[in-house]
Amino acid sequence: MGVVVSNRGEHDFSYVNMTGLPDADLDPVLRETAAQIVTWTKNVRKAPTMFDRVGYDLPDNPYEGFLVAENAVRLDDVIGGLADVTEGLALQGLKWESANMDDADIFNQISGKIGLDSQMRVILRELYSYSQVVVAEWWEMQTIRVRTPAVGTGRKRRKTYDVYAPSSWMVLDPHKIVPVGSRIFDNDPLAWAASSDEYETWLKGTDPLLNLFFPTKYETTDNDEIERIGGWGIDYDRLLLADPEYVYRYTVTKPQYKPFADLRLGNVFPLLDMKIQLMKADRVSLVGAANYILLVKKGSKEEPAHQSEVDNLRDNFRVIARVPVIVSDHRLSIEIITPKNDFTLEERRYRLLDNKIAARVLGYHDLGSATAAASSSEMNARMIGRYFENSRQMMRRLVEKRIAERVIEKNPGVFEREPNLAFTPRHLDIEGKDTVLKTVMALRARNELSRETMLETVGFDQDVEAVRRQNEEESGMDDIFETAVPFNSPDLPRPGDVKEADPAQNEQNVAGDTEVKT
Repeated sequence: MGVVVSNRGEHDFSYVNMTGLPDADLDPVLRETAAQIVTWTKNVRKAPTMFDRVGYDLPDNPYEGFLVAENAVRLDDVIGGLADVTEGLALQGLKWESANMDDADIFNQISGKIGLDSQMRVILRELYSYSQVVVAEWWEMQTIRVRTPAVGTGRKRRKTYDVYAPSSWMVLDPHKIVPVGSRIFDNDPLAWAASSDEYETWLKGTDPLLNLFFPTKYETTDNDEIERIGGWGIDYDRLLLADPEYVYRYTVTKPQYKPFADLRLGNVFPLLDMKIQLMKADRVSLVGAANYILLVKKGSKEEPAHQSEVDNLRDNFRVIARVPVIVSDHRLSIEIITPKNDFTLEERRYRLLDNKIAARVLGYHDLGSATAAASSSEMNARMIGRYFENSRQMMRRLVEKRIAERVIEKNPGVFEREPNLAFTPRHLDIEGKDTVLKTVMALRARNELSRETMLETVGFDQDVEAVRRQNEEESGMDDIFETAVPFNSPDLPRPGDVKEADPAQNEQNVAGDTEVKT
């Protein structure tokens, strides 16, 4: 066809147009075919031998790396289990806080409408698997009625606000999001790798959201970028440029010049591969033990078997082997040959790999020996806690920037100040110690902290507890259980009890005070 495909080393592929036609007139399918041919030749060239079998490999193509990470989360018990643990530890609850109760209530209602609590869990899962997440937002005008009670009445007010705010969030498929263009000065242009059907739908304009999120087709004159995109297996001719007003990406720590952040799970791929090979070796041992070899011997050194005996035994043993009783003389012996499986499914070998995988994913150091591990357990717990706190902090900044800042910017004069996003419980007590709780209780006793902060520290919601306490008081539960102050004398009054003063006791107290003063 007049097109020569070659591997250029630095780039994934290149082609030389020898048809005499302009490059723009070439069929887009031709460029995609050229990319696939080069990818196939590279895979054949680096095909592993029987001594270099790779179950988990970190490929050069970032999108293929995403697939490997997906399989790790889906198939490996440790990686999948730690994904659930990470979600359970880092995200238990969240809410907006502000000095103005109306502002906080409005933002909490906005979060409830977009399902921010569940969306944050999806975001955390995406960051865990792909080290990045791509979010699309839908904004519209909303009429929100505040739920905070009027001061001194306890009744909900009927005040309403008209707010332009997000009403829906969705996480986009990372396999279809392509970083394009220049990424200088905190700029992160993205494009959507549309399929043939999606591209036709976009051209017809029958999907309003698709045309809103991706209003234009991405075009560039940078041939290196076109080759790089083609090397990723992406069709450049169907790239739709995303509108940063609605679509944005958040990644783990990475330099601005890199299109993708380093895949965090990529560091455990060699360990996962060793684990797969260990499981395969154990499986071979177990299968060999189940498919044993039966060795039947006739005769002895003193009385060798005659050929007729051997022939008869060989011909008839298929029948007599199924009979539970075999009648013969002392010269017949039967042995079962199986491979030795003394170290099959040995827990120590699996535990070694699983501990190293968990250490990398959770961000602590596995020192190996039992003595060293015991002495560093407190340090590891502290490192895990800092890891989760850092993850929550970065997610908090993401949401505050995309929701709080932009809502206030697009609704001038409505809000007094920007609210803060708070996670509950506020502190992750990974170490299992009560130091933080004691500190919070002491500060609460000095009136340095609010009751709400104290309750959130131990995972309770003040509003819920207030309703429950009110119900207990109205139902007479306090009288039934005779609730009293801890470490207090049973003769002293309970909280809330009011006793009339004894005049004689008052005169005695006054006299005592006067005597002391004198």
